[in-house]
Parts: sequence; C-alpha cells; structure tokens
Amino acid sequence: MHKILLFDIGSTNLRYALARTSGEFISKIFSEKTPLKKKDIEEKVREIAENFNVKIACVSTTGLVDEKGIVKKFDNAKGKVLKNVNFVNVLKKSGCEKVFVENDCNAAVLGEIFFGEGAGYKCVIHITFGSGIGAGIFAHGKLLKGEHGFAGEIGHLPMYENFVWEEVCSGRGIPSFVNYLLEKENKKQIPYLSAEKFFELVKRRKIFAKYLEIIHECNAKGFAALINTFNPGLITISGSVMLKNPFLLKEAKKRMKKYLYVPMPKIKITKLRDKISLYGALALVKYKC
Repeated sequence: MHKILLFDIGSTNLRYALARTSGEFISKIFSEKTPLKKKDIEEKVREIAENFNVKIACVSTTGLVDEKGIVKKFDNAKGKVLKNVNFVNVLKKSGCEKVFVENDCNAAVLGEIFFGEGAGYKCVIHITFGSGIGAGIFAHGKLLKGEHGFAGEIGHLPMYENFVWEEVCSGRGIPSFVNYLLEKENKKQIPYLSAEKFFELVKRRKIFAKYLEIIHECNAKGFAALINTFNPGLITISGSVMLKNPFLLKEAKKRMKKYLYVPMPKIKITKLRDKISLYGALALVKYKC
C-alpha cells in the first residue's frame, strides 16, 4: 500500500503527514507557520516533499483552486491575496508522480464521506469556520464544484449591512466587525482584539453580548440559506471558531428554524475534528483515482 504525503495548507498554518489510503497515519502530524510570500510557500512544500521522497502527494489548501490544481487566489495570514500558487508543478519537480490539489472545504467534505459520517446520505455539506468561512458540497455521488471549480465560497454571502458572512462570524472577521460596531456607537475600539478575547469579554460586558446576538443571527441565516438551497441530509462543522466555541452551533440551530422551508438536516461538529483537512487530502486519492 502506497505511502501518501498529505498537506493541509491554510492561511496561518501548514501541516503535513504521511498516511496510507486505509486512513492510517504513519507519521506524526507536523505543523509550521505558512509563509507569507508565494515563492516561499512553494519552496517550503518542495522542501518537505523532497525530504519525504514519496510518489503521491495530496494537498488540501485554502483558496480558489481551478481544475488544473492551480490556486488562483490564496489569502495569506495578513489578508493579502497571492495569485497562481502552483503546488502541482512544485511537487512534480520534487519527484511526485501523482499530485492532487483541492480547496480545503471541498477536500473536507470528501474526508467526511470516506472517513467520517457522510456515507449513506444523498447530500452532505461540510462547513469550516476558521480564518474565513467556506463549504464543500457533495451531492448524489459527486463533489459540487461549479462552472470554474470555485463553488462553496459561502463566506461571501451578504449578511449584515455591507458585511459578508465571514466578515461577521469568522476568526479573522469577528475582531474587525466588533470594532466597527463599537465605533458606530461612539465607543472606544479595542486594539489587538481577537475572536477568543471577544468571547471572553461577552461574559463581562453587556454591549458585547449584544454584538454576539448579531453573530448568532448571521450564523443562523447562513446555515438556513445553505439548507434551503441544497436540502442536505447532514452538515458537519470544523474550524477553530466552532471547535473552541461549540455554543455557537447550538445558538445557530435554535435561531435558524424560523428561516427554514425544507427539513432541518442533522448538524454536528465533525468527529474528525482538526484532522479533517488531512483526511480530506487523503480522500482525494479515493475520489479521483
């Protein structure tokens, strides 16, 4: 059984490991900070692949991935968009004979299908709440990718005033959104605010509890829009924002019912937890071969 090099490349962190198609990990999961520049990201991936000396590599990555596996747009940790990041070319030059590259949310829903709880459903959606918000949609045996391969960018659904969903409810969006609301009410903004710090402040100050209610409502609307559009049987969730704050899902479930026209699906945190992107990378071999 072939050894497969798996990559989970996000805006902030780059993780990698060796695994077999059975789902068995045969190395520890390594983690490094994702470089900020395109050439440095590609060089880091090349260096890792050469050190492992494998024939098959699978990449789950943030960003818009086209049908050739090129990342047309990749948001780095500072929010800068890097264009045309080419992991396929880099990995083939480093000795890999087969290379599969997919958007992280698309890969994650495949991970749920092949290694998680997605088997037996006609339609499964996986949503990631991390630096941004995105979804992978699997329906009737196929990954739904759209005309250009970019489907599932649900984080850009219009949500509150001129803000889109991920600008209100993601790890990167929450701090700037909260500071916007503070400024709107002529309150002092909070420098170096993080999503984690915001959730701590909610417990102590009523004004932040009011802002949290807006976040709950936007999450409910976002879930309802997906459910009414695709009528899934199962939605699974991952990403640091939801994994660390599971009450967000509970509150969204309570509020989304008033927006639903189709039946409520089963909605739960994925049992694959923070490994789902790596399992998703591994699932690419099963899905594409």
